[in-house]
Amino acid sequence: MGFLIGLTGFVLLVCIVISLYSRFYQSRRIEVLQEMLAKKQTYANNIVGNKIVIAGGSEVLYSFDTDFLSKHLEIPAVNLGSNIGFGAGFIIDQAKLCLKSGDTLVLSLAYGLYHRPLYDVFAYEYFRMYDRKQLCRFTWGQRAYYLMKNFVLNRRFEEKSFDMSPSGAYRNIRGSELPKHKKNTASVFDI
Repeated sequence: MGFLIGLTGFVLLVCIVISLYSRFYQSRRIEVLQEMLAKKQTYANNIVGNKIVIAGGSEVLYSFDTDFLSKHLEIPAVNLGSNIGFGAGFIIDQAKLCLKSGDTLVLSLAYGLYHRPLYDVFAYEYFRMYDRKQLCRFTWGQRAYYLMKNFVLNRRFEEKSFDMSPSGAYRNIRGSELPKHKKNTASVFDI
């Protein structure tokens, strides 16, 4: 009987801890991404006239110098790159928020997005923190998995420092996880 009372107490304690984490914990990783997305949305929504919006994951975030494109194409361009961990549905939803008639959308979806859930692990964490009504997009199994996955990712998060141009392009990125001997080395692809 004492074992059952102890087990029940333990299960209750675990449920309380999970509930408190789910309700109140603020992930620094998601805070950084949310601040970045808010700045990019504000920039995009303040553009008068047509614009080019380049949306995708980190392949957009780190690769497209939209200030350069704006200057040379003579049309404002916005780098709406974020992170593949959000999922294609989330990336597309963010793009739709800053598009209006006449704008051009360049959607660069990394290969990994084609066989991942539309709303993935970071989208779960984003919705948990900023838009809880959207959590209905996830099954209870996904919620449990993403909660555990984000717990692990949040413990390992190392914040990179960077400058962001007005149009959303990353510059002067510091904190790369590449070994020193691999930094600033061109990738070689055998064909």
